[in-house]
Amino acid sequence: MRRKVLVIDDSSLCRNMTKLVLERAGYEVVTIGSPVGFGLVLHKEKPDLALVDIAMPSLSGVELIIHVRKRLGPLCPILLYSERSLTELARLAEQCGASGYIRKSNDWPSIAESVTRFITQAEREIGDPAEPDSR
Repeated sequence: MRRKVLVIDDSSLCRNMTKLVLERAGYEVVTIGSPVGFGLVLHKEKPDLALVDIAMPSLSGVELIIHVRKRLGPLCPILLYSERSLTELARLAEQCGASGYIRKSNDWPSIAESVTRFITQAEREIGDPAEPDSR
């Protein structure tokens, strides 16, 4: 079963590159360019992981995650996705209740590996819904 990743980023270049890299890594990727409707898309698409850009014009990724977590709870791991420093990303993830963060870079294989690591970790914590219970 292909895992699904939702990417929200106001930069079409970043959205498209991230989508291309993750699709090549075997993921189904849904992208949106604005925080408007993020909760609805998250609920409808039921992704295994969401990557949220921090710096968006109408609503920051941090504010968006706080809002979505209050309204919808933990539907899936939601990660901050930004070029900011690792120290700042760690602080912001803690502040908003994000499941973690991935730093944007030109090291696209590393980004795909990080997505895989977070999805695998989440599946271990809640169990893999694609595999039936063996009890």
